[in-house]
Amino acid sequence: MNNFSFRRMAGFCRLQLCSTYFSSPRKTVPALVFLIIFIAGLSIVADEGNLAGMMTVTEDLMLVLISFVILDLYRDLTSEDNAINRMLVPASLMEKYTAMYAGTAITSAVILISATVLGSAIYTAAGHFFYPDQTDGIQLLFFRTGGWGWNDVLTACLLASGITWFAPFFRRNMGHKAWKICAAAIIYMAVLFLPGILKATGAVSAGTAKTATICIMAALIALNVRWGYAMLKNFEFDRKGND
Repeated sequence: MNNFSFRRMAGFCRLQLCSTYFSSPRKTVPALVFLIIFIAGLSIVADEGNLAGMMTVTEDLMLVLISFVILDLYRDLTSEDNAINRMLVPASLMEKYTAMYAGTAITSAVILISATVLGSAIYTAAGHFFYPDQTDGIQLLFFRTGGWGWNDVLTACLLASGITWFAPFFRRNMGHKAWKICAAAIIYMAVLFLPGILKATGAVSAGTAKTATICIMAALIALNVRWGYAMLKNFEFDRKGND
């Protein structure tokens, strides 16, 4: 399996999603509806009185939820309990790694579409009955003025891809390398927030800082994806060596 096969990748993606989220729609759908309602309610409590602020909090919390999706799929990919599921599809490690991202994209799309429909209905009703002075019609989550933009999409990709190479450090046999976790996190954050720091000190303009931040985030996403695959290969090598 030296050549990448889309069919094998798609087969493994389907297997992983069916074994995690889509095996029982009767349980998954009510759980997703409850989560969206809970997040919307939590946002209303957190920022009561400001409809736009509530919607922003909901959108940010949905971003956190998406991050948990890839963490869960990564756990499923590396769990010894699910090894038999991974063996059912003769996919290479690269195909499995790509399938994890594809599964995250599919699950995230389902979550975002559901949140847009249900969340928008909740906030439209809340605006109509409780905040009529702050609304002029339908309130759309994500697709609104002040909603998600390219920066938010990049942030979501950065968080999702970052999990795949930070997560392996927290395995039990990696505890002695805690100093590497701290050093990597410090360097990572320093590079990410460097344009903002330079902007705050007046060294660069706001436009330059924004452009630099976007370029740095794109570079870090590429680094995360590449390094995450290297960490997964290392994990598979260690697992086979312990068998």
